[in-house]
Amino acid sequence: MLNCPYWDDELRLASQEASNFEDLAVVAGKILIKMYKENKDIIMIAGPMWSGPLGPKENLKRFEAATKAFVNAGYHVFRQMPFQEAMKRIQKEHGYEYPNKELLEEFYGVVFATGLISKIAFIPGYSHSFGALWEYDECPKHGIVRKVLPKNYLKTLASGKKIRGL
Repeated sequence: MLNCPYWDDELRLASQEASNFEDLAVVAGKILIKMYKENKDIIMIAGPMWSGPLGPKENLKRFEAATKAFVNAGYHVFRQMPFQEAMKRIQKEHGYEYPNKELLEEFYGVVFATGLISKIAFIPGYSHSFGALWEYDECPKHGIVRKVLPKNYLKTLASGKKIRGL
C-alpha cells in the first residue's frame, strides 16, 4: 500500500479504536485538515472497492495504481485505502451487510460535508459499484466536481499530462 504522509501514530490508533463510521470520519476530517493546509485542491478517487465484476483484490490493485499515478502526476489525493480495515471491522461488529448506507452516509457523507474535497475522479467501471454511484450522486450536494475518467487515464498521467477537469 502506498505511503500516506498525513497519517501519524495518533490517527492510526484512533482509526483502530473507532467504534463506528462517524468516529472514523473524524479521523478522516483531521487528515483532510492537514492536507488542506498544504494544498486546498484535494481530490479523491472513486470506483468499485469491495464489489464489482473484478473482485476486491483486483479493485485494490486498480485503486493503488490510480492513486500512484495521480500522486506522481502532482495531484493532492485523499487516500481512502488506509481506512479499509477499520471499515471492514466496524461493518462486521455492527452486522452491516454490503452494500450498506451506514458506511456511505456516516463516513463518506460526513467527509464530503467538510467541504475539503474539491474533486472526485471516478475510475472506469465505477458504475458497477453501489458506493461509487452513491458518491457520484452526492458530489453536487457538496460542491464537489466529479470527473469520469477515460479508459486511457493512466497513460495520460504517465505521459505527464493532466486530466482535463481535474
